[in-house]
Amino acid sequence: MKMLKNKAVLTLTGGDIFSTIGISIFNIVLLMYAKEFTNAKLMVTIVSIASILPGVLSVIIGRVSDMTHSKSKYLVLTKFIQATMYIILANIIDNQTAAVFYVVILINIFSDMIGSYNSGLRLSIMKQKIPSSYRQQVIGLNQSVGALLQPVGQAIGIAILGATHNYALAGYINALTFILAALILMLGYRNIHTVVPPVKVQHKKGFVLKNIQAIIGKTSGMRIVPFLSVILLMNAIGASMDTVLNLFLLTNEHLTSLSFGVEILLATIAFLVGIVLGGVTNVKLLDQMPFRLMAFFQNLFMILLFLNFMWLRNYWTMLMLFFVSAFLSSKVNAKINALIIEMTEPDMLATVDGTLSSMAMIAVPVGTITVGLLYNAFSPLVTYVFCISVLIISLLCLISAKQKIQ
Repeated sequence: MKMLKNKAVLTLTGGDIFSTIGISIFNIVLLMYAKEFTNAKLMVTIVSIASILPGVLSVIIGRVSDMTHSKSKYLVLTKFIQATMYIILANIIDNQTAAVFYVVILINIFSDMIGSYNSGLRLSIMKQKIPSSYRQQVIGLNQSVGALLQPVGQAIGIAILGATHNYALAGYINALTFILAALILMLGYRNIHTVVPPVKVQHKKGFVLKNIQAIIGKTSGMRIVPFLSVILLMNAIGASMDTVLNLFLLTNEHLTSLSFGVEILLATIAFLVGIVLGGVTNVKLLDQMPFRLMAFFQNLFMILLFLNFMWLRNYWTMLMLFFVSAFLSSKVNAKINALIIEMTEPDMLATVDGTLSSMAMIAVPVGTITVGLLYNAFSPLVTYVFCISVLIISLLCLISAKQKIQ
C-alpha cells in the first residue's frame, strides 16, 4: 500500500504506538489507584470526570496548535515534557494521601491536554507530508492503531500491578513510552519536518461558525441547533458511560469470576473493537444511512444498555451493547472528520476541529458530574432512570427536527 511506503506515515504512526500504550497504561493504573482509597466510589468518579476535561478545552488547544510555528519541533519536545511529568508522578504516587491523589490527577489532565495539542500539530503535518489521495486512509489507520493498542496498554498496566503492586513502576514505564515515542519522532524528524507560518490571514468574522454549519449540513441535513442538541444530549450520557461502568462493576463484584481490572479491560476491548470496525469497514447499508436514522439506533442501543444495568445486570450483554454503540458512533464520527479536512482551510484545521469538539463536549462534564453525584448521593436506579430520560429527549429532538434545505 502506498501509505505504508510514506516515511512520514511510518514516523507518525511509530510515535503514536508508544504514546498510546503509555496513556492507556496509566488510565487503568489510575482507576486501580483510586480503588485503593477508603472512599473508592468518590475517587473513581473524580478520575472519570477528570478524563473528559481536556476535551472541553479543545477549541483553545486547537487554536494554540494552529498558532505554533515549528509543528514538528514541538511534537517531539512535548513528548519529553510528558515523560518528565510522569517521572515526577512516579516519585510521589506511592504516598497514598488525598493531596497526592489530586496532584496525580492534575498531572494526568495536563498530559492529556498536551496530547490534544499534539493532535492539532499532526493535522498540519499530515496536510503537507501526506498526499490527499490516501490521507483519509492514514487517518483511519492511526485511529485504528491507537484504538487497538489501548487494551494492550491496559493489559500491561494490570499485569504490572498484579505482579508488583508498584504504582511508581507503572509511572516510570509510562514515562519510558513517551521517551521512546520522542526518539522515534527524532529518528524520522526529516520526514515530518514542517514549518508552518502562524496564522496571518484574517478570516472573515464568523468564518469558523459558517464552516461548521456547512459541515453539519452536509453530514446530517439538519440545522445546527437541533444537531448540537442531539449531540450534546448523547455526549452527556455517552461520556458518563465510563463513570457508570466503573461504579457498576465496583458495586456488583460477583457478576463474573473475573477481577475488577479485567472486567474493565474486556469492556474497553469491546468498545474499541466497535470503534475500529466502525471506522475501517465499508458497510454500504450503514455508510449510506441518514444521520438521523443512525443516531436513532445509537440512542436506542444506549437505552438498552441502561436497561441492562437496571434489570438484567448481565455482563456479557453489556459488552455486546457496548460494541454496537461504539460501532455506530464511529460511523458517524468518520463522516464528520473526513469533511472537516476536506472543507477547512489549512491554517484553521485545528481551530475548526477543536471548536467542533468543544461544542460537542460542552455537556460532557455536566453529564459526567451529574451521573457521578446521582450514583453516590442517591442510588444506581435513580442514575439509570435519569440517563434513559435524557436519551429519550435526544430521540424526540431527532424526530421533531426540521430538515435543512440544501
